[in-house]
Amino acid sequence: MEAVKKNEIARALNRAFSGIADDLQEWLLIIGEKIEGDGTKAMADLWNEAKPKNENIIDWYCRRDVSVNMVRELASWHEADENVRKQNESIIQHLRGPRVLDFGAGIGTLAIAISLAYPDMEIDVFEPGPACREFMEWRSEKLGAKINVHVNQPRPQEFYNTIIAMDVAEHLQRPAYLIDFAWQYLDDNGILACNWVFHKDELHPQHIAECTKEANEFHCALREKFGPRDDAAVVHINGWPSIHERINQQDMCSDYWDEQWSDVTRRDDKWPLYQEISKAIEKHMGDENKTSVRVLDIGCGAGALLDRLSAIDGVISTGFDFSPVAVETCKAKGRHAIITDVKDLQIFGIDEGDGADVVICSDLMSYVRRKG
Repeated sequence: MEAVKKNEIARALNRAFSGIADDLQEWLLIIGEKIEGDGTKAMADLWNEAKPKNENIIDWYCRRDVSVNMVRELASWHEADENVRKQNESIIQHLRGPRVLDFGAGIGTLAIAISLAYPDMEIDVFEPGPACREFMEWRSEKLGAKINVHVNQPRPQEFYNTIIAMDVAEHLQRPAYLIDFAWQYLDDNGILACNWVFHKDELHPQHIAECTKEANEFHCALREKFGPRDDAAVVHINGWPSIHERINQQDMCSDYWDEQWSDVTRRDDKWPLYQEISKAIEKHMGDENKTSVRVLDIGCGAGALLDRLSAIDGVISTGFDFSPVAVETCKAKGRHAIITDVKDLQIFGIDEGDGADVVICSDLMSYVRRKG
């Protein structure tokens, strides 16, 4: 990407991400509403009060009180979390036009940034929350961005070149629907830019959890529609945007993953699942009355999970990865990691008595063609 365009994108991101909290207060004064307290907790409380059934989930997101608190949550998040901006920048760098859809756009920060960086692109936005739409439209007009905001899911006559769905899948009654929709409305050279954070906790009871039927159907649909992920152009490191081309072209290889792990912004992994894995290992040690366990992390990447495990007394952890860059990154942090391939794992005696007590494949299986 030429330097001039990089500068234009940087300026667009600065305008889209600057002053969101101040803009929110100005907008609230205009519409005569107040938001007090934490938006995330308020949404969790509203969900627990309503306990919506599957068929009523979309109606819950359409409620104004829910949407107003979502505006507050997203405004605070986008203002404070530098990673959101970096993720948005990554998407813009992969963007294909001229027709773009932001599916579940929230308060429209990314859509506004795209419009400011690429004024000639046609940008459609779908967002069910009424307050989110109103704030998005007001702010886009204030900043001079041009976006088309839809109340209902658009059914275009022409295909989109890019469909974006960030932090959307875990909110859907059927996350696989997102993949079906993208497949139907992307052109043959189009890309789907999405992520998925299948994690349910006290602050996010509305999320779909990992290891559920719904989450599994999502991953299966992604592989079925866009091909196995080892054939897709994937830039997905636990919450980072995953870029999938409708025509597969990127084979999974060590050179490819070396390139991904060379980007230091993808090494600081705060994936909630890693917290759950750590807790599960500690519980296993307690249940089995063990003072130490040997843990093998297959596909350890840059060692984010190994870092977390190193803080648990009695855990002896080893990481396997076929990316030399990933393994060297682990070793530089003092972690034990080995360059290997999945087919070579049998030599380490995983299924033997002297093998690992715990074997972790947290995200590996999405990348391999045969599961044997």
